[in-house]
This record gives sequence, structure tokens and C-alpha cells, in this order.
Amino acid sequence: FGTTLWFTKDDMDKGMPQALFAAGQYTMCFNLLEYIGKMKSTNMHNTNEFHQRLLAMESTLREDWEHFKDNPRFMNYK
Repeated sequence: FGTTLWFTKDDMDKGMPQALFAAGQYTMCFNLLEYIGKMKSTNMHNTNEFHQRLLAMESTLREDWEHFKDNPRFMNYK
């Protein structure tokens, strides 16, 4: 996807912004799940508040990931 500061009418009609937003959302979800998996596999004992919050979000992230697999744009606003 090329770098751009705006979308043309044609891009808007094709849903390009929504596709870009969806790609960012499911990429972030996947990366967070991957990071949580690495944290758990290394038995991190030195976790800070950030790590604890992330671990607490795991079930929500897994639910979101299942939604993304069925509908990658499920979080997009209409």
C-alpha cells in the first residue's frame, strides 16, 4: 500500500481507508497475542504493570482475533 496523505474519491468508493484501518487493527491484535505468547513461554517473573495489563487483555484479544478471521473489518465504523 503506497504512502499517501489523502484518499481519492475512487479510493473512498473502493473502501480503501476501511481496508487500511482493518489491516492495522488485526496486525496489532496479532502482534499483541504473539508478544503475550513470548512472555508466557519465557516465564517472565519480572513483569511490570504494563505486562500485567497486557496479560489481562489476552482473552479479549483472542476473541477479537476469532472475529477478525471471520470478518477482518468487524471493528470498522460505518
